[in-house]
Amino acid sequence: MASMKYPSIASGSEWAGMPEDRRKQIINHNRAAFAKQQEERLALLKIESSSIPISNQFAEKLYQKMVSFIDTYKAKGVGTLLVDDNEVVFRNVVGHEVWSLSIIHPRDVALKMTDLCNQIVTDARANKLVEKKYISALH
Repeated sequence: MASMKYPSIASGSEWAGMPEDRRKQIINHNRAAFAKQQEERLALLKIESSSIPISNQFAEKLYQKMVSFIDTYKAKGVGTLLVDDNEVVFRNVVGHEVWSLSIIHPRDVALKMTDLCNQIVTDARANKLVEKKYISALH
């Protein structure tokens, strides 16, 4: 997590009685830490685009599954308040819109969908994509 890798220092209660020059050092440190945290978080959001030739049948099944998943997903359980490195985002173009679903700590059906998508990409990059395997998994 970026905030652990680049931590800020000193909280409000620690400011009392602190010399001005030390406060300035801490402010400069925290600004640099926040900038590095932001840079790292933005790097995680960078979208890598690639084209993978697939059949119309596989494309249609994947499209239908993604649209249905984004449209019907219901979060269950205790909500997470902190955003960290365990977040997935599903996106799909529907008509003239981009539908998007962001999930922190995916579980159950969201974790299965995450694993399925990751495996499709892994297999495609290795030139080992067996569409029949995924078409049956998308039912």
